[in-house]
Amino acid sequence: MNIRQTVAESLLGEIDWRESGIGFCRCPGADLHTHTTDKRACRVHVDGPPNIFCVHSSCAAVVAEMNERLPREIGKAEREHGLAPARFRPTAEDRHKQVQERAASILRERAKRSLATILRRFAGNRLDLFNASPTSLVGVEDGDLWRHLLRLFDPADVLWIGDVRDSGTPAHAAYFQTVRDWLSRPTCPGPRIVPSAFKPGTFSRTKENVAHRRFLIVENDRLPLGDQVAVIRYVEQFSRLRAIVFSGNKSFHAWFDIPSRDHERQLAEILPQFGVDPAGFRPAQPFRMPGVKREDRESWTDLVYLDAEGGR
Repeated sequence: MNIRQTVAESLLGEIDWRESGIGFCRCPGADLHTHTTDKRACRVHVDGPPNIFCVHSSCAAVVAEMNERLPREIGKAEREHGLAPARFRPTAEDRHKQVQERAASILRERAKRSLATILRRFAGNRLDLFNASPTSLVGVEDGDLWRHLLRLFDPADVLWIGDVRDSGTPAHAAYFQTVRDWLSRPTCPGPRIVPSAFKPGTFSRTKENVAHRRFLIVENDRLPLGDQVAVIRYVEQFSRLRAIVFSGNKSFHAWFDIPSRDHERQLAEILPQFGVDPAGFRPAQPFRMPGVKREDRESWTDLVYLDAEGGR
């Protein structure tokens, strides 16, 4: 272990070094994270300008403080050992990343300040959503709601439908079928669905096996339902709203067409500031199917909005 790695571990604790200058560690601001912390959420770099990066935004102040302390302590240690580090000249790519990170930080701060205004401007409720549905859901039986949701996909799309553990071995291949085959079933085939199309022959629900991302899911269980409606209406400025599934508990799952790359990048910074779960950006993340009784409570999921006009 070189001196830079030694100093980094003295400040950050044990680091899983993948290369001489890159590793993963527990974020120094992990206690501030509002979502599950993955072991690779915080990355350490000591091969150029020493720094750390965490995918979470709630720890930004702590990470910024460490990004001042880490290079200072490394520089001090190198001077004490008579080392003269080569002068670092940032590349064009480095400068571009710095500009992007600065822009993302500004976007997050603006989002935090604008939430109250957005909640007032886009206020609404569940009945408003139901009445605004382009595809009428009046009189649709609960047992047929899943069929209506599948109208959003191409008939040949291979979808995963099942429970969260129904993935990973060849025995799970039956949970990956085309929309056409799923619709031949007499009843809903499972409590959850992934809003992406998988490659034929798949038996594992991973992003590597996703053939096409179809939808971005905006899910928020931190705001009251009325405020969640406002956030959904706000996102409609960036992409077409296709469906809203009520979880049967405390959240709406809003299905949007995949936005443009720039808009999706912006939303990935903005929405977590509103309490939206970043998991909705993951291509293989499962979500609740409508018209299904929850396994953890005496309630049912529902489909409260659908725009299936014209299909895909």
